[in-house]
Amino acid sequence: MASHRFITTATKVSKLLKEGNVFSEFTLLANEYNAMNLGQGFPSFGSPSFLFDPTIASGDIYNSQGKPKDLNNQYSKPGEEMELAQTLSDKYSKQMNYEITPSNICTSCGAQEALFTTLATFCNPNDEVVMITPAFDSYFKSASVLDLNVKTVSLDTMENNNNEKDLKANDYYLDVNKLEKAINNNTKLILLNTPSSPLGKVFNKKELEDISDVILNHDNQDVVVISDEVYEHMIYDNEEHFHIANVPGMFDKVVSIFSVGKTFSCTGWRIGYSVGPEDLINPIKALHAAINFSTSTPLQKSAARAFQYAENENYFNWLPNMLQEKRDLFCNGLKDTGIEFIKPSGGYFVVAKIDEKHFEMAGIDANKEINPNALLNERPDVQFTRWLTTEVGVSPIPMSPFFTPENRYLANNYIRFAYCKDDETLKESIDRLQKSFITH
Repeated sequence: MASHRFITTATKVSKLLKEGNVFSEFTLLANEYNAMNLGQGFPSFGSPSFLFDPTIASGDIYNSQGKPKDLNNQYSKPGEEMELAQTLSDKYSKQMNYEITPSNICTSCGAQEALFTTLATFCNPNDEVVMITPAFDSYFKSASVLDLNVKTVSLDTMENNNNEKDLKANDYYLDVNKLEKAINNNTKLILLNTPSSPLGKVFNKKELEDISDVILNHDNQDVVVISDEVYEHMIYDNEEHFHIANVPGMFDKVVSIFSVGKTFSCTGWRIGYSVGPEDLINPIKALHAAINFSTSTPLQKSAARAFQYAENENYFNWLPNMLQEKRDLFCNGLKDTGIEFIKPSGGYFVVAKIDEKHFEMAGIDANKEINPNALLNERPDVQFTRWLTTEVGVSPIPMSPFFTPENRYLANNYIRFAYCKDDETLKESIDRLQKSFITH
């Protein structure tokens, strides 16, 4: 019988293993307890009917007599499947008021790969990146794997708003003086997310101009901005989405990242793309080719057709209206339970507050002092999420992963629900929450 060898993993991977993945953990737990999965941000209401075009692959069938008509199932140009790149060029030329060509586009294996590749393209180990928190946990994991030093600037913090009622995500703001102090000569990147995950804040034009003023007037002129805009088409209450790349002087400094999966409710396709100046996009393409070489050709071609159909079918007006109805359905249900929440202005998620009586119901001591480096499972928001999943049958995501360890105390009383779900799931989730909380 062969003996087992113990192979030492890289430190960066050991950190990931120790931290774990709350998304996969709570999905498995939700499945085990038949809980409503409101944790992961994948839509359960289906994709638009025009999404998949069966004609894409029809020309790439084996032909013993010669070359097939098309080669749509083969490699595409790294970072630049031409049909999709041209479609995106047309779309963002209009949106950004700038002449965008395929050389300004890099397609990727999801927006997450675009983010990771961009960080890796411009940063060396120990370089500094500035992130606005709370932030999607993938940002921190990518920075950790790349051995980057993360500086955070928190939006007006949850702790300061504990006594607020009817709080909206757009009530949160970024103190640009703190942003200015966070940037120094070692700063390589600033990561902005609008509409933001998990809060659902939509940065308005004035806010983006103020952020741009800090960047354009700082001594360090080598800073690149990653603008994560995967929820650009999911804006509510007549708010507008603005690109920071549109601010005068900023286009040459910004890599804007988007997601086909989010836009067309097909997160499993893993198609993302970046838009930016050639001198930033070209090196990103070079690294993308070294990692993935290229992205799925038939899915990119299908995505190109989807954007074309979407314009004709008024899809980009229908989508936010549909999601706003789901947001309101779920938020009104939370209000009836007495659970306080932060009403999002964009995106997929609503952040809710856990108060003392909720922790008591779950048998959790929320006042216990916790070391910043404690495992996630020791944190009160994580414990409460586990209780909700196993005892109430509704599974959100705890907020701790959206902060760096030293700031996770800000997340102690908060959890995040995804409302990008079919109405049956949302109504059953509300019913279960009301039965548990209204009766107490």
